[in-house]
Amino acid sequence: MLDILKKIVLFLGIVLATIFSYICVPIFTAVFSILALPFLLMRAFRVVWLIEMVWARLSFWVGLKHPRIYGKENLDNNKAYLICSNHSSVFDIPALCLIQTKMFSWVAKRSLFLIPFFGNALALGIAIPIDRQNARATAASLKRGLKQAGNKRSVIIFPEGTRTKDGYIMEFKQGFVKLARSRGLDILPVTLQGLYSFKPAGKPFYINPKEKIEIIIHKPISIESLSDMKGDEVADMVKDIIEKDYSF
Repeated sequence: MLDILKKIVLFLGIVLATIFSYICVPIFTAVFSILALPFLLMRAFRVVWLIEMVWARLSFWVGLKHPRIYGKENLDNNKAYLICSNHSSVFDIPALCLIQTKMFSWVAKRSLFLIPFFGNALALGIAIPIDRQNARATAASLKRGLKQAGNKRSVIIFPEGTRTKDGYIMEFKQGFVKLARSRGLDILPVTLQGLYSFKPAGKPFYINPKEKIEIIIHKPISIESLSDMKGDEVADMVKDIIEKDYSF
């Protein structure tokens, strides 16, 4: 009888978390994007960061989750990094928002910039658009975006290029290595653990509140230490670091 009750409670938790997430998270995203717009125009990035933090925490709260963060001692918030992470869920960006104490930029597919309010906020400096079908346009966009971010703001990139469909971390494209070298940014590997099972890409109407979510910040890799390594070697090394603390 007790086992049946546990299963019922778990089922109801999944249903409620799914409903809350699919109703509340888009509303939160729209509302907080509108709130951020005037501060982005004023370049008041500290306020924008506070808005991002509230948005990120609420996004997990409605899914009945509180991500645990490990390795905070590896992150110097006075430095800018190229933050590289595995990519498995729409909740990856909210998760990465939780590790910073100041605003960062992130590389995002161009289609996200078409979302009302959210896309407007992205265009004002939060994100750098890329077009997967146009390598030349993507290179130019990254160059402009990184110049705008400067060397005082960290940039988040997902080297896989897209979310995993089966839970396994895919091959890391080596373009991020060129970005790190061109801006002189140290690489900060971050493992996002549990987000694939919490909200997988292949299940649009599914949230699993039982899944434990962990954000693991690894030791930064000095860009100077990579001077003798080829791009694909660096990509494989960063992937190995992220992958060793990952499972699904």
